[in-house]
Order: sequence, then C-alpha cells, then structure tokens
Amino acid sequence: MSEKPNGWQPGQRAVINRQQIVTIDRVTPTGRAVVGDRRFAADGYEIGRGRFRQPRLELLTPEIEAEMALVVRGRSAGEGLSKALRDADGWLRNRFSIWGNFVPDAEAMDTAERLTAAIRQVMGPGND
Repeated sequence: MSEKPNGWQPGQRAVINRQQIVTIDRVTPTGRAVVGDRRFAADGYEIGRGRFRQPRLELLTPEIEAEMALVVRGRSAGEGLSKALRDADGWLRNRFSIWGNFVPDAEAMDTAERLTAAIRQVMGPGND
C-alpha cells in the first residue's frame, strides 16, 4: 500500500462524521478516498454534497473511537435514567396518593427516604 500525500491508504479504517466506521476501499491518483460509492476529497469532505453539513471522513484514531464509545454509552445511560425516573415517579404516585385519607406504610416511607438519599448523593452538593 503506497501512502498518498494526504495520508489516505486503501484498507485504512476511517470514520464519517464520527458516527459511522468505514474502510477506505481505494485512493485515486488525485488523493481522493473512495468508500463504497462515496468519494471524499483530500481534506476529507464528501464530494458532490452541498456546502453545509457536508459529511467528513477522518482517520479512525483511538481517541475518536473512545469518544464514539462514550456517545453510545451516554445515550444508553440517558435512556436508562429516563426509564428509572419514570418508574420511580409511577411508584411514588401509587404509594403516596394525594387523594383521600391515605397514610403510607412504613416500608414505602423507608424506600422513599432511601431513594431520595441515593439520588442526592449521586447528584452531589448544590443539587438540593
């Protein structure tokens, strides 16, 4: 594999917009990287797209790969947290109803206090 002036090489792993990992199929004599039916200029921007929001090809580095993994992990954590908060809200509404003369049981009170303390501890100071 001979390296082109811009650094693209056939077989290199690259990433498009830090979202899609691809392999460079070939490099043209003018230094364009070809990935499937897409062509990227020597500067990494896709050829044939408009000026705005143009897809960009970058070499895949360990730092970019770690950043992409954090994004995936963050999405998963956010979805899990949202579900846990919805579940806790439903539990709270069922155990501590404002309708009628409802007196919560001791077990529900203990659970509510533990949940409150755990959330406050994780959120840290200043989130009261």
